[in-house]
Amino acid sequence: KLFGEDAGPLVTSGLPPTRGSDFVIVSVPCGNYPWYARACIVCATFRIGMAIVSELHFEEIWFFVWKRNLERAAKENKILVVLTQPETFGGAEEKPGIGRIDFSQAVQVHYLRQKGYDFVGIDIINFCRDLQPVLSAASEDNFDAVEQCLMSRREIPVPLVNVADAP
Repeated sequence: KLFGEDAGPLVTSGLPPTRGSDFVIVSVPCGNYPWYARACIVCATFRIGMAIVSELHFEEIWFFVWKRNLERAAKENKILVVLTQPETFGGAEEKPGIGRIDFSQAVQVHYLRQKGYDFVGIDIINFCRDLQPVLSAASEDNFDAVEQCLMSRREIPVPLVNVADAP
């Protein structure tokens, strides 16, 4: 099962940052697997670096592997990004939250602050929605938003090659 109880980590030792991206995800809430998986997929799709590591895979040394990835990103002067948890605010529907993090993230954020690293906090829902608006709208059955996204993309001028009008 992809999102079931026995789901394994999608990213075990991080994704290296690329020259095309100016930021790296250094912390992701792993307690909500569907959003964690979407963040991993978004980062892999857009070649965004991820310093995160799998605690399940590395067990006791996960923090040391994470620090290694973090140091590499910092040496490349990447903006460090902490993704925060979605909230339910007493209802069933998940919505962008107010910056909550889970326990392993608290350890990571403490280390970032202790070492004086600047970082930006972004809600994981907003992060995924902003980078994949059509997919996000479709998953929420908001087909008006899907159509709006697709129509706005049609306004982008596309050069046509070898096109001739029919007589």
